[in-house]
Amino acid sequence: MFSKAVVLALMGIAIASPPADWQKKSESTGGQEPPSRAAESLFRTLIPRPTGRNGYEQYLQAADVVAGSEFVAYMRWRARRLSETKSGTQWKDDDNQPIAPLQTPFGLPSDSSLLDVDREAARRFANVLELVKVGNFKTVYHPRDKVSVFTAMPELQRFRDVARFLSYVARVRFADGATSGGTDALLQGIRFGINVRCQSLLHDLVGIANTAIALAAFEENLDRLSEQDAARIEAFASAELKRPWPFADTLDRELAWLLDIVEEHLQPGKLKDAVQILGLDESDASTVAAQIEKLSEAEAAEVRETIKRKLSSFMAPISKRFRGPESGWFIPGETDPFYDGVPATAGKVETISHMFLAVLTPSMKNAIGAELRNRTQLRLLNAHAQIIRYRWRHDVVPRKATAAVKPSDLVDPFGGGDYQYERLDSLRYRLYCRGFGDVGEIELRYKPKRSPADRDPNDPPIQWP
Repeated sequence: MFSKAVVLALMGIAIASPPADWQKKSESTGGQEPPSRAAESLFRTLIPRPTGRNGYEQYLQAADVVAGSEFVAYMRWRARRLSETKSGTQWKDDDNQPIAPLQTPFGLPSDSSLLDVDREAARRFANVLELVKVGNFKTVYHPRDKVSVFTAMPELQRFRDVARFLSYVARVRFADGATSGGTDALLQGIRFGINVRCQSLLHDLVGIANTAIALAAFEENLDRLSEQDAARIEAFASAELKRPWPFADTLDRELAWLLDIVEEHLQPGKLKDAVQILGLDESDASTVAAQIEKLSEAEAAEVRETIKRKLSSFMAPISKRFRGPESGWFIPGETDPFYDGVPATAGKVETISHMFLAVLTPSMKNAIGAELRNRTQLRLLNAHAQIIRYRWRHDVVPRKATAAVKPSDLVDPFGGGDYQYERLDSLRYRLYCRGFGDVGEIELRYKPKRSPADRDPNDPPIQWP
C-alpha cells in the first residue's frame, strides 16, 4: 500500500514541504539549531500546475524534503559523526580548539549510534523513498519550458542528497536483515539516477554520480544479498543494459540547446550582451564587446554559422556512435577540440567564433569516460548477481567466472578481453574491469587512478566517496 504522500503524488498534488531550511551553526550556539527560515519549495516553484504524469514532479517533492531543516541537520550530524569515528579525533576550529558536539538529531540520546540515527531518519523521511518509487514508474522529463545559458538548476544538488539518503535507508534495511528492502532502495536509487539524465550534460553527470552512490552501496553489501535479491538485481541490470543508453539523447538535447543559444544571442542588437556568455572580466569584456559591435549583419551571420557548424560536426558523431554497438563507444586517444588560443592569422570572424567555441564546446573526453565507467559498473553488477546466485546454489564461489556468468556478460566492450575474476577462497572473490584509456581499474565502487607522483605533498589525504 502507498502512503498518503504517495497517493497525493500520484494525483499530482503537492505534499507539504518541510517547514524550514537551515543555516550553518556558529560555535556559540553550543550545537543547537539556529532559528529556522522557510525553505524554498522547488516543486511549487517549478511545477505551478502539476500534471501527475511527469516523474520529475515527485523527484522535486523528494528534493524539497531533503532541504528541510530537520533533514539537513541530520545529514550534517551524520557526516561529522562518521568523520570523527573514522579519524578517532574530534573536529576542531581554526584555533585548533574542539568544536562542541552537534545535538543528536530527532531528540535521540547523545550516546545513540549512527545506525540508531539512520534508522530513525529512515522512519521519519520514508516519503523520500516512496516519492522516488512513484517517480520511477512514470515518464520523466525536464519541467522547464525554456533553459537559458544562465538558468540555475538548484534541484541537482538536492538530488545528490536524495541519492545518499536512499543508500542510508538501504544500510538500515541490510542491518535489520531486511535484505529485500535494502536491495529495493538501491535499485530505486539506480533507476532514479538514470531517470535524472533527462536534459543537459549537467543532468547526465549528476545522474551518473547518483547511480554511483547506489552501486558503491551494493559493493558494501554483496555478502548480505539473498539468492532472491541477486535474481532481482540480475533481472534489473540485464533489462537496463538492453535499453537505449541515455547519453545519445542527452547529447542531442545539449547540441540543440547550444545551437539555440547561438541563434538567440549572436544577433544584431544582442551581440554586446552575448559577451556575458564568455565570462570575461570587465576590462576584457569591454574590449571584446567593442569588436563584436563592429560586425556587420553578414559577418554576424557567418559567426553564427561557423559556431553551429563546428559544434554539430563535433557532437553529432558522438551521439551517433552511442546509438550503435558498445564496441564502438570507446575510441583510444580521442581528444576534445582545442580552442585555447586564437590563430595569429585569424580574421575578425574566425577570432570571435573561436572565442565563443572555447566556452560553448563541452568537454567530451571526461563525459565519455564517466559514461563508459558507469556502463561498466552496471555490467559488473549484473555479473556479480550471477556469481552470488551460484554461491547460494552450490555453497561455494566458482573457480572460474564462466561457471556462473554468461560469457557475453563478462566481455569488456571498451577495453577488450574479459572482466577479471579472482577467487580468494571458497566464499570470496574479486571481480573488476582492468580499465581503458585514462580510466583505471573499475569495481562497483570506483576509485580514481592517481599515482603518488601526481599528488602535491600539501594536498589533504584522499578520501574516496
